[in-house]
Amino acid sequence: MDYIIFRDIFNSTIFESSKKDLLEKVAKYPNRYIGLFRPTKPKAKLLQKKLNILIGKYGDDNLRGYFYFIDPQLIKNRNYYQTELQRMQEDYGVELSVCYGKELFKFLSIETVWDEIPEMINFSIK
Repeated sequence: MDYIIFRDIFNSTIFESSKKDLLEKVAKYPNRYIGLFRPTKPKAKLLQKKLNILIGKYGDDNLRGYFYFIDPQLIKNRNYYQTELQRMQEDYGVELSVCYGKELFKFLSIETVWDEIPEMINFSIK
């Protein structure tokens, strides 16, 4: 089942008209609702652990994640990965991007490094 369909069914079935009431109670009594939530899926556990390590090391300001493909010809898969990363971004509150070839180096303002990479790994990237 698609995540969006599941989320919509879950929200309409569980919350129905009580969503407003729940939000008001959370705002009025936050200590009742705030706690440590642990993910159950292995992939989510690994991501949460990695995020916690990075936040501990660098703080949570300007934390971004990148899914990087060295081969720019794989850009045909961008829509799939952007959709999946958007879902994860909403779930974990971290800005996530997918980059191909030189894109990551442009963002980091080190484009000249990219020019050396194909030579170093001994293949041609167009």
